[in-house]
Amino acid sequence: IGSIAYVTKGPLVAPSYRELAWLAIKNLLQIARERNFLMLAIQPPNSAHYMTQLMEEEGFRPSTLELAPIATILVDCSLSEKDLLFQFNRKTRQSIYQSRRTALKIREGAADDLSVFYQLHLSTSRRQKFLPYPKSYFETMQNAFSPHGNFKILVAECEGQPVSANLIIPFRDTVIAKVMGWSGEYRETRSNEALHWEIIRWAKSHGYRYVDLEGVDAEAAKKF
Repeated sequence: IGSIAYVTKGPLVAPSYRELAWLAIKNLLQIARERNFLMLAIQPPNSAHYMTQLMEEEGFRPSTLELAPIATILVDCSLSEKDLLFQFNRKTRQSIYQSRRTALKIREGAADDLSVFYQLHLSTSRRQKFLPYPKSYFETMQNAFSPHGNFKILVAECEGQPVSANLIIPFRDTVIAKVMGWSGEYRETRSNEALHWEIIRWAKSHGYRYVDLEGVDAEAAKKF
């Protein structure tokens, strides 16, 4: 149907700078027109309710089209680890406890672990049959965010082999669990559940208030 431009969780502007937000929206429209996009879709940041009016004034209209998942689970890290664990369902808690009885180790990745993460991302895309992001997408994100400490990778390993990895974006008071990759091996380690739990513990230890588990199916989210 033609090219579509999509802005996720942006533009990012402080609420007191409404004129700057308006200017950002105008510039996005100009870029879209210059590049002959058929449609420009903007998903504002979670707290940017004031942008709705600005976007409607520029001709935007609400849409039921989902270019990416619109639901999430927000975990309050101000709770104790014990209280957080008991907010999970029994099966998830059992998976976390089971992972502790295996040889699974979780570490904070270095810059060159982007390649490790990307191979796991490709493995996941093959199993689940979705189109993976190009590696350049993550490299661009790393180059932009790393200098300010807003790009981290947590890697779960078993017997020296990478099993799962999660790209996280710490920003303001929230750690966003952006993309996870899994090799599909070492299922008994429950590496994915263990990795999500470690992200929460990492966020708590670094003083963040929330963990945002992005990309939850909207229908599944309604059950919470």
